[in-house]
Amino acid sequence: MRLPTVSVVVKALVRKRWVTKRRSVKDDRVVVLSLCRWGDTLALKIEKRVQQVNATLAKQDRRTLGMISKDSRA
Repeated sequence: MRLPTVSVVVKALVRKRWVTKRRSVKDDRVVVLSLCRWGDTLALKIEKRVQQVNATLAKQDRRTLGMISKDSRA
């Protein structure tokens, strides 16, 4: 990803109040992003949905997606 693309995405996430943005106290060139309450809630919802979708995948589909190794019995 190019830096301008990242900047646009970060601005959108801050505007939606999904993340907070602050400068590092140790190095002012560094920007620290943290999930806000809304962002954390959304991340948990997404994680739950991903788990639901993954549970419906056949073993071969999970293997194709690299979710399990070829020698796995899962």
